[in-house]
Amino acid sequence: RVFIDILKRIPVSAGLAGGSSDAGAVLIGLSKLFKTKLTKKELMRMGVKLGADVPFCILRGTALAEGIGEKLTPLPSLPYTHILIAKPNISVSTESIFKQLSLKNIKNHPDTSGIIEAIEEQNTKFIFDNMYNVLEEITAKKYPVIEQIKKEMIKNGASASMMSGSGSAVFGIFENKYKCVEAAINLKNELRLKEVYPTSTYMQKSKKGKNNYVRRKIHNANK
Repeated sequence: RVFIDILKRIPVSAGLAGGSSDAGAVLIGLSKLFKTKLTKKELMRMGVKLGADVPFCILRGTALAEGIGEKLTPLPSLPYTHILIAKPNISVSTESIFKQLSLKNIKNHPDTSGIIEAIEEQNTKFIFDNMYNVLEEITAKKYPVIEQIKKEMIKNGASASMMSGSGSAVFGIFENKYKCVEAAINLKNELRLKEVYPTSTYMQKSKKGKNNYVRRKIHNANK
């Protein structure tokens, strides 16, 4: 019998894969606790049964996600960048947003191949200029505060801003740490937000200390 206490640091119902991160951490922790010697790929196969985002949370780093999110191709880490996450004082149901999504009605699509190439070349300008979240059209229409936060991010010096996942959290990308922290203070004051978090990109390292990148190596959690 195992008793688990989880100290949640990721806001719930925010489109930040908080629950999936918890599930992935528990699988990894139990595997280490019981010395199962399960590989990361095996844990990912188990994880997809708990949630579509769980394999990604086990893999970690930057990756191209396909299928329902279980087919993952690792990509190079993004350059070290300061990120500001702001969650409005609302919670969004992922299930309800996806129920409203109609693939045939999606007018704009992100330039996935272009962004992958830009990640390989570390071309942050192209990445920031071409970020797009198709779910934003649905969630932001219902909750105008999301667009307000994005505009406030840009006003405070963000290079780009976008909703995370199905929402409601919004993130902004800052090249300067001090601008990021200053923006956090301003967003709290201007929009009366309770949850605002300055952070940075996750840099995954290989044993040799280089970015861990495996070209075209597909981790398929269903196989």
